[in-house]
Formats: sequence, structure tokens, C-alpha cells
Amino acid sequence: MTTPPYDVVVFGGGNPFPSSVVRLAALRPSGIAYAGDLDSDGLAIATSAAATMQKAGLPTLVPAPGLHAAMLAGARTLASPDGWLPCEKKAGGRRVIPDAHAMTRWLPDDVQESVMRVLQLGRRIPRRSAQPRSYEDGVTRRAYVMKRASSR
Repeated sequence: MTTPPYDVVVFGGGNPFPSSVVRLAALRPSGIAYAGDLDSDGLAIATSAAATMQKAGLPTLVPAPGLHAAMLAGARTLASPDGWLPCEKKAGGRRVIPDAHAMTRWLPDDVQESVMRVLQLGRRIPRRSAQPRSYEDGVTRRAYVMKRASSR
């Protein structure tokens, strides 16, 4: 394994992540990268956490480099390029489609179109769909990570 590009890896725990992220200020991170599920809930968590971090004066939250592309590749390898488990939410008996364009703006350009399709279908691609070798460089599942101080 190569030297990890991160000093600290912290598990976000899903929905509680946005409200607990301000505690990272005590660690004075130079940067924070996030890896979450590719679905409306996962992207809403990232959006909420980014807003909380901005208000707290923390570095801008960015997608964990390469990990979302690895998740899409894992889904293709497993013959489910459009994801799994329809995540239909009911509002008055009808299916609610998230604003896929708005939700995917935060992601790298190279994955936005594929993730938009997943969202529009009401499906999801979980973090664990990335192949294990995608995590060899120090990014672990269900994690947001702080970049190494030497990368400032």
C-alpha cells in the first residue's frame, strides 16, 4: 500500500454528519474530502455538511478524489450501471424525483451525467460498490477525510 494521502479518516455516520462536522475545527484541517452514497440522501448529506462547514469557517467540502467514479465503475462491473434498490419517496401518493441537476453539481464533471441518471431513476449506488482497491490509497468506506497537511 502506498502512503495514504490523508492524515485522519473520520466516519460520518450518514445523517448526523452535517451537524457533527463542526467538531473538525479543533483539528484545523487543510482540506476535507467526502465520500457518500450516490443517491438523493447521500448527496443531500454532502450539501448540508458543506453549508455547515462554510458557516463554521472550515475548508470547502470536496468529493473524495476518484472515489465516486470508482463507485460507478463498481456498479458497471456488477451489471447495475444505473444502481440498485429503487429509493422511491412518496408525497401524496406520487413519486418524488429529486432535482438531479442541482444535486449533482457538487460532484466532479466526469460523473455528473451518470449520477443524474441514477437519481432520476430513484436508485442508488452505495459507497461499498467501489472495488476494494479503490480504497487502497487511504480513503475508507463511509468516511470523510482530511487531506495531509503537506498538501497545503
